[in-house]
Amino acid sequence: MFRFKIRMPSLLALVRAGLFVLLWMPLIISNKTIHPFVVPKAFFLFAVVEITIVLLLWLLSRHPQWKPRHSWISIAFYCFVGTQLIASLLSIDPSISFWSEPPRMNGFFQLLHITLAYFAMTCVLRSKKDWVMFLTYSISVAVILCVLHIVSLLGVDILEGARAGSTTGNSTYFGAYLILQVAFACYVFIASQIKWLKWYASGICVLSVVTLFATDARAAQVSLIGGIIFALALFLITQKRKVLKAVGISLVAGLTLVFAAVVVFIFVPGSILQNLFISFATESRLVVWDIAWQAIKDKPIFGWGPETFVYAFLEHYIPCFGSDACGTGFWFDRAHNVIIDTMVGSGIVGLFAYLSTFVVTIVFLWKTFFAKRISSYSPIILTAMLVAYFIQNLTGFDSLVSWFCWVVSLALAHSIVTHGKTQAHHRRLIIAVPIFATVLLPLFIFYFVILPREGCNSAFSSRNATNIEGHLSEYKIAVTVSPAGLDYRRVSLANVTNDYLRSHSVEMLLGNSVSVRQEIALVEEALLDTIDTTPNYLRAYLHLGRLYQIEGRLFDPSAFQKSERVLLSAIEKNPRNQTSYWILSSVLSEQGRVAEAFDLTQTALDFDTRVYKAHIARAAAAKFTGDKELLDRVARESIEMHPKLSGIITTIVQSDINVQRDLLLNVFE
Repeated sequence: MFRFKIRMPSLLALVRAGLFVLLWMPLIISNKTIHPFVVPKAFFLFAVVEITIVLLLWLLSRHPQWKPRHSWISIAFYCFVGTQLIASLLSIDPSISFWSEPPRMNGFFQLLHITLAYFAMTCVLRSKKDWVMFLTYSISVAVILCVLHIVSLLGVDILEGARAGSTTGNSTYFGAYLILQVAFACYVFIASQIKWLKWYASGICVLSVVTLFATDARAAQVSLIGGIIFALALFLITQKRKVLKAVGISLVAGLTLVFAAVVVFIFVPGSILQNLFISFATESRLVVWDIAWQAIKDKPIFGWGPETFVYAFLEHYIPCFGSDACGTGFWFDRAHNVIIDTMVGSGIVGLFAYLSTFVVTIVFLWKTFFAKRISSYSPIILTAMLVAYFIQNLTGFDSLVSWFCWVVSLALAHSIVTHGKTQAHHRRLIIAVPIFATVLLPLFIFYFVILPREGCNSAFSSRNATNIEGHLSEYKIAVTVSPAGLDYRRVSLANVTNDYLRSHSVEMLLGNSVSVRQEIALVEEALLDTIDTTPNYLRAYLHLGRLYQIEGRLFDPSAFQKSERVLLSAIEKNPRNQTSYWILSSVLSEQGRVAEAFDLTQTALDFDTRVYKAHIARAAAAKFTGDKELLDRVARESIEMHPKLSGIITTIVQSDINVQRDLLLNVFE
């Protein structure tokens, strides 16, 4: 009788192959979905990890010796993951905490899959040879990213967007990734016994450094320089000669003092370092940090929930955004500081767990060195890398790619500290576990990959459809299928719809009234569902208010009242965010309630007179009143306060409201 049997090397090879394939993640992009540099990477991660884990379970059911050894590094990392799970369950918006949004894709489900990859790495990558091969593969992928970026700087656009951050999407993401790849190349150079591989790794190390300094990732550049100096200091400290130890200790002390001074003086108003920091970042950065601190005090233990920074930002909104003092941006979903972002997302507990992964990893690497079980290069490289990576994240944040590479470094550290340790005999994993996982695999692929991918692809297809039928059919899919980034897709497409309807003449829209009404109904239904399930999602209110205004203009005047109710709800929930006031002023002006509209714009201006948009909106509201004396006074006050607004304010004053009515209504937005 013929019997089919999968042998251990085949299963082991397949699991390792899955992990190697994960290193392709930085290369995964698609021009047929929204956020093509971010979204496809998440779906790729989900699919590959889920298949790899099923194969691993089959391996462990037959050969229990591949179960991972225990280490405090793994315990610290799993504790961090546990805090993120608790914070996600307690989140003010669990959907966004678990799934994140398409521009970021850093929610708990992404972390969970990265954690499963970590588990697989600790099972099947154990020897130095395994890790040299694995990291060589990683830095080889980095070569492709570096070449794409450098070639784009030379004017050859092989890949649209490569100029900013190769295939990672932007320079901040790319900088963090390159710091980790430089360290991996150094590890391969020292750990490998093969001469050509040493030359190969050293060449990639140089290429990665050159590429990093060809980006505008300033934080990553400074962090890398600091990391190299720190690595040198650690090397000197490990030497036997006392004079070299003293020099190394002095370097560490010097770096610590410089770092402390920078941290202190960044927060000193008017200091040279603060001005320098603002020139490299934006005026808004320190203001956003202040808002975040107020939010942390509200929910200090487990935070607001991972990926919910925008809610904390809106709750404690300071109405100075849109001015020179606070920068031009009005919306922030990150504090651009890993400590603050972690505390807002998962509180003190989450921050402690996150920092513990670094501390525990570094402590046990050096403990293993002092026990004379490893040479000094491993703790030196990994310690310097982790410190540099952490410091650059004090003014940035992780992408899915850098997050994964950070976890690779933790798995490497785990392998180093557990190498050669004996472990108790493991029982085989009961056969029901891999069977059950295999049966569920298609469901997981469908839920985590196929449906979310369909939603994001449909959002893209709807935007780019060549006919109304295709546009509406894709639209319906995009605003209903999969909870992954669903609210984001809805408001994103609603914004597209509103912009389209505002940019076309009433005559043209009325000539296509059937399809226009269908689209309005789709958008309304989607946004109402978002408001019902996620009542703090401000953008849904704003876009729905704009939609009702357009509907009232085209088809049903009673929609103006619906717009007013929605926008008043937005003001009630976010009373210091001026955007709702400005849109409502447009709605009221269009109904002829010009005095109420002007009062709203004055209220918004009184929040902070430095905000340019507030002056522009007030001038537009004054124009609609038809009161020339009021308009002249408003214009004079605004121009005296902000001379740079002279051009646009004068244009509003001199415009013919009968001819340019629609343009003036759009000024409010």
